[in-house]
Parts: sequence; C-alpha cells; structure tokens
Amino acid sequence: MNLKNKIFISLNGDLRSGFKPDLSVFKETIAVDGGARFFEVSDEIPDVLIGDLDSVSDNVLKEFRDNGVKILKFPAKKDLSDFELAINYIKERYSHADITIVGFYSNDRIDHFLFNIEVLKRLKGYDVKIISKTFIMYLLNRGKHELGVDKGCTISMLPISQEVLVDDSEGFEYPLKEEHLIQGSSLSLSNITKTSRILLKIREGQLLVLIPKEKI
Repeated sequence: MNLKNKIFISLNGDLRSGFKPDLSVFKETIAVDGGARFFEVSDEIPDVLIGDLDSVSDNVLKEFRDNGVKILKFPAKKDLSDFELAINYIKERYSHADITIVGFYSNDRIDHFLFNIEVLKRLKGYDVKIISKTFIMYLLNRGKHELGVDKGCTISMLPISQEVLVDDSEGFEYPLKEEHLIQGSSLSLSNITKTSRILLKIREGQLLVLIPKEKI
C-alpha cells in the first residue's frame, strides 16, 4: 500500500485506545465531529474536520481554522451520519485506501456502533483497521489477508455481507476451507489461533475480524 493512500479517521466514540500513531505516515487525517478530541489531547491538527460540528467547541474550531484545517460543516438536520459523510468524502477522493479508525465504539451509544458497522459495508475494496480499547478489528474484503496474532488467541469473524465465501485459511484450531458463512450464523464465533500469523483467503463478501487487543 502506497503511504499516500493511508487515511486516519477519529470518530466521536471512546478514544481510550492507547493508540498513539505517527500521523506523518497518513496522506489525510480526518476528525469526524467530536472525534476532534483525539487531536486535542494529542496536540495534533487534522487535515479535515467534517460533520455538523455540534460536538466541537468554538475554541477548537478557531484553532483548527487558524491552522488551515479543511472544515466541511453540514446541517444538524441531515440524512447521513457524520461517519457516513466522512466515508463519502474518502470514496470521492480515493478508489482504494488503507483506513485506520479510532473512536468507533461508545458504551453509551450502542446504536452508533451498530450503524457504524452497517456503514462499513460501503467500503468494498478498502483496507480498514479499527482500534478500540479492548479490540482491534479488521474489515476484510475479497482477497488474501495475513494478520499477526498471538498463539492461543480467541478471535471471532463476523460476516457483514449477506454471505462470505472463504476459500481457505491457515493458523486456526477450526480451519475454514471452502466455507460459506451466512450473515446471522455463529459458525465463525470464537475460533482459536494456533500460530502467530493467520491467513484468510476470501473469494467473496466482507468479513469483520475481531481480535482481543491484549492478545496482539
């Protein structure tokens, strides 16, 4: 992946991920409304601020403006969530990108979390890594994917498309080979890794892989 296509997104969820990225490796850094908090506490400035901005203080807004941040403000009464607006922005600019997201999940807004997963379905052909306090999640599309894990790690794989066709896998206690995963089935819940690397070959569909953070 060319570094010029690496995108960082901060959403308005739980930002206690402990993740301290080198933002210089990202082509664009995007604060999605209240996700501006990540940049505040990190003493960083995003490239873009997007949303209805109801969760951004006037002081932060002024600081961002003074530092040349591209500000895309939308009406509070709108048909799209702030996250979906950010996804639209990325898809208009990049046919493919490597996207890292923080603030994806919030304990007091489970509805946002569930709808955020639905929005992820629009990212076919994009590599997505989601970092939270307790989990790292990978959105896997069609292709061959290799992920680093700890041996003995219990991970789950959630189909977020109607069906996912897995041609082959390596490194699992319960291998997936020519497996047809159906949305709503628990077949791929709680698998166990046998090695420090796992391999998944996906023929069709979108799979969300959830890995406990302490096991990475």
